[in-house]
Amino acid sequence: MKYLKTDAVILFLLILGYFILATKDITLPGASFEEVACANGTIDLLLDKESNYIFYIPFLGKQFPLMVSNHLPAIRSYLLIPFFMIFGISVFSLRLASVSFGALTLFFTYLFARQLFDRRIGIIALLFLITSPYFILAIRLEHPYWIFFAFTSLFCLLKWYKNGNLLYFLLATLFLGFGISTSSWFIVFLGGLSITAIIFQREIRTKIKESRIISLWPYVILGFVFFCLGNFLFFYANLIHKPRFVTINWLYNNFRHTGFGIDNLNYINNFASRINNLKELLGQVDLINNITFSNLIPNRFYYFLFIFSISGLICLLFFSKVMYFNKKKIGFLLILMFAILAFSPITVSSFASWHLFVLAPMIYISVVVGLVEINHFFKNSIFKRVSFITMLTLILIPITLNLNTLKNCYTNGKKVVYRDLWSDNIYELVDWLKADKHSKVISINLGFFRNIYFLTEGEIYVEDCLNFFSQEIKKDLAIEWFLNSFKDAGNIYLFNAQTYTQFGKYEKADIPRFETFMKAVKISGKNLIKEKVFYQKDGQPIYIVFTVK
Repeated sequence: MKYLKTDAVILFLLILGYFILATKDITLPGASFEEVACANGTIDLLLDKESNYIFYIPFLGKQFPLMVSNHLPAIRSYLLIPFFMIFGISVFSLRLASVSFGALTLFFTYLFARQLFDRRIGIIALLFLITSPYFILAIRLEHPYWIFFAFTSLFCLLKWYKNGNLLYFLLATLFLGFGISTSSWFIVFLGGLSITAIIFQREIRTKIKESRIISLWPYVILGFVFFCLGNFLFFYANLIHKPRFVTINWLYNNFRHTGFGIDNLNYINNFASRINNLKELLGQVDLINNITFSNLIPNRFYYFLFIFSISGLICLLFFSKVMYFNKKKIGFLLILMFAILAFSPITVSSFASWHLFVLAPMIYISVVVGLVEINHFFKNSIFKRVSFITMLTLILIPITLNLNTLKNCYTNGKKVVYRDLWSDNIYELVDWLKADKHSKVISINLGFFRNIYFLTEGEIYVEDCLNFFSQEIKKDLAIEWFLNSFKDAGNIYLFNAQTYTQFGKYEKADIPRFETFMKAVKISGKNLIKEKVFYQKDGQPIYIVFTVK
């Protein structure tokens, strides 16, 4: 209790520092695909519009979104509501929500570290986290929600293990359900946590017996029930809503080969790819999947710091009889980290260091624990303190200097994440669409139809033919669909100039959209008219608008 006020002041200053760093040029880069997809669900709710998603619950005359895609529950759409209500519908409010959940993640990281080790570990780990450009920028995008639920669940699990209170166990499973509802990447954390639970099953069984509340199977059943409550949107959409089992079928179809061509059964090569992802994370590279800032140079200082600390911890675990912290606690942290890494080669999308982002706080916690344990071998108390402060200072100097990466990113950054989906010119495109008030807009592209709906605050809805082609229908039916759309002379058709000639590259369907569209134009006997071309600053065309008359 005597450290409570001091810790509160330090935490406030650390989180304030994080807010200052994380809100600099907060709207850069532009929102990504999943961010916008979730935000559009919020727009539908706030404006009382008909849901744009096939998964929704009709209730009290409104449509509440269940899932914003076939694998992404709409929980983030509900979490965004207060931010959009207070600050309006914009990239700023979208990012402010992310930064706010990032601050909560920092708080629960501190609580987790303090619960597992002590207050000093939590504070220093946070100091490392808020000076990590990787952490700051990754949190700004679409990662704060699942990381937040990962550490709230970990904290609750530790509280339950410490005092045997069933409430904390149920809260942990509830948060795990919320977490899997925020991102498919949460399965990496969930898989690693499951492996860790299997390894520590004897200790878990003992704790359940000591609690004397209920036996093992009631614990398991209750935990599963609360997990389902947290993941209610997914279960309702797949088990009750028609068509049923959409996400389950999607996961099944992507189990062997993902939509990005990754063979999930090729574990050895996939694991090697994940090791490279871990190196990217440690080196503060791949901040935005190497797309926006591809000229980053790995900071090898982080490599050596991590390897030095982890190697020291492992050696002490095997060869030292006396350690400052409990060996089981250190073993739990290390096993959880390596279990997440071991499970991560099984993916539903591409390989990227962001899939391992949940490791970032654990890495810094383990680094601080390693430094404390190594420093513990100094006998003289004064020398011990001086040496620890010296080590921290030497570490913080290169880490603080690394914040220049943020400055470079803000200076060289674009308004976008994915140039082939959302370039700077999308703002010009949106202004043109709003001014001309077209009756119907059809996107023959991948993704950016959601961005237009978001940037116009729900004013212009763009129908995306991707949804039509994803149903694996026959080519003649696709042509018929286009022919029917040509009957409305007010329709306009949007293309992305960087990819519209090779649409088959991004989809498993056997019906290339642009090729089918052009064949339908030829059959109709109508003329294809190029209405408008939007160019990037380098002179390259990015968006092309056609009409058929």
